[in-house]
Formats: sequence, C-alpha cells, structure tokens
Amino acid sequence: MARLTTEQIQCIDDLLRMLQVEFLDIRYEMVDHIASELEAMEGDFKENLKAYFVMNKLSILQQNEIAKKAAKKKH
Repeated sequence: MARLTTEQIQCIDDLLRMLQVEFLDIRYEMVDHIASELEAMEGDFKENLKAYFVMNKLSILQQNEIAKKAAKKKH
C-alpha cells in the first residue's frame, strides 16, 4: 500500500480516540506505528484498518493503560 493520506491518518487517530487513548503523545506514537503497519500491507485501507484493530485492540488498550499509569506517576 502507498503512503497513507492525511484523511487515512486522521481515521486512525479518530479510532484511537474512540478507544479513549487520550494522551496526545501516546496517541501520536500509536498512530505512527499503526500507519507504518498499514503501509506495509497490500489491499484496501479500510479492510486492513478494520482487520488491524480487530487483531490488536486488546494490545492497544493494554499499552494505553500502561502509558496512563506511567504518566500519572510522573505528576
């Protein structure tokens, strides 16, 4: 797949916000990682995005919780 468009990247960000990934720095890193993964895939962006989130939703949520706890300890 070619480089993602601004709209596709925004779609990833929107999905992460829906999963309550609130901290901008955490979300930025996740968007970057997911975009890289999707760019390496062949096929339709929307189908790949859906499949990625189905397969990785638990991991995303776990990473978010770990990052939130770490952020709270810093303050």
